[in-house]
Amino acid sequence: MKNMLFMQNDRVAPRKPKKKSEKKHKRLRRKIFKIIFQGIEALWMLLQIVQYLLQILK
Repeated sequence: MKNMLFMQNDRVAPRKPKKKSEKKHKRLRRKIFKIIFQGIEALWMLLQIVQYLLQILK
């Protein structure tokens, strides 16, 4: 019976993440957001260049 209760509590209770892996996860997330933001910024600049060229060619 005690084993059953322990198993149930183990499943319900979330495990604490290790500090090192938590820091790595935060750094990785920061890098991913930075890359995504730079990609969006580059697409925005490309869109503005295309609009500018279309206005010149009209």
